[in-house]
Amino acid sequence: MPNPFFQFKQFTVFQDQCAMKVSTDACIFGAWMAGILRDRVPADGRILDIGTGTGLLALMIAQQSGAFITGVDIQESDVRQAAANMAASPWSDRLRALPGDINDLAFSDAFDAIVANPPFFEGDLQGPEAARNLARHGETLTFTQLLRVLARDLTPTGIAGVLIPHHRLNPFLADARKNGLHAKEIVQLCQTPRHDPFRSMIWLQRQDPSDTPILQTWIIRHGETYGPECHTLLKDYYLYL
Repeated sequence: MPNPFFQFKQFTVFQDQCAMKVSTDACIFGAWMAGILRDRVPADGRILDIGTGTGLLALMIAQQSGAFITGVDIQESDVRQAAANMAASPWSDRLRALPGDINDLAFSDAFDAIVANPPFFEGDLQGPEAARNLARHGETLTFTQLLRVLARDLTPTGIAGVLIPHHRLNPFLADARKNGLHAKEIVQLCQTPRHDPFRSMIWLQRQDPSDTPILQTWIIRHGETYGPECHTLLKDYYLYL
């Protein structure tokens, strides 16, 4: 049975009411985006976390950014847990969790940054657990819908960060370009040096598409230790690093 909570250095993430638990790749993504946004979103800026789940990404970013962060999730049990995790954190005054389908929500102002760890398995065979299916599969939020939301809700100079399965990278980038969004940086994650990439972290923005995106490949683990890039990112969050 998964641990009901995950203890970080500055906050705790309870996850017993959420279908999707804290994962290493999500933590790496959260730390990566936190570093990108730290110096690019002003203290009075606005950040949106789509599919917030436990509130993990919002909390990781809040540790490094002074912006106001809104987490949205379609599952009310996840929203309740995210709200509780946010309320117990040192940054409760600038974190909130809202229920709803992001496709239908209307915000009064655009966001300086949007992050998403969206449903992965669009069109794949589903399992018997309804809540986990909703979190993992893309019937309620396809990548095409997500990109439309990013184009709709980002400021002209806004930044978006998305974590997706690596095998879907090329069609995702092609769809992003159709929505006026272009990759600034792509990081391919491999479990070990013997494994091919299984996740891609993408930094998107509206700027001139003529520039070739920066492409990196990171190894999560070398034996019992994290790869250097992952270690550098996670050491501000993980208790034992």
